[in-house]
Amino acid sequence: MQAVSTRCGGRYLLLASMLYILSLPAQAEQNLLIGGSQYSRTSSYTYLGLIKPFAEGQLGRGWFMSAVGSWLTYEYDINVNNQADKLEAKAPGIDLGVGYGWLGDQYYLQLSTAAGYRDYRLSPDVPGEDPEGSTLSLTPQLQAGYQFTPKFD
Repeated sequence: MQAVSTRCGGRYLLLASMLYILSLPAQAEQNLLIGGSQYSRTSSYTYLGLIKPFAEGQLGRGWFMSAVGSWLTYEYDINVNNQADKLEAKAPGIDLGVGYGWLGDQYYLQLSTAAGYRDYRLSPDVPGEDPEGSTLSLTPQLQAGYQFTPKFD
């Protein structure tokens, strides 16, 4: 999916949704805080999020929700009107999701989907360079694991 008609309307809706998810009751020991960062000379990606079972759930079993905020940057060389330049992009984003997990003695299985919003800000502003502006996404995900031995999954 591409483009939202307003530059900020979707951002506020997703932020309000994230705050609502974080306010729902759950046992604190069942919440999972996730985060990470990677960096190279021409790009970076940082994220922070929360995975939280619904009120009577247990992490890894049953229904869960997720909220993840992220910051993406990248740059590359471009040629505009026969002039060499460097395009720099900054793209804050947020993903809100829901899923269901099954957990056995030696396996786990999770099925989830997340709706995402990202705002690409390019500098310099080059007409026709994509992506530019607000984007929406839907990300289905299937995760599975099996523990073959106590030290090997």
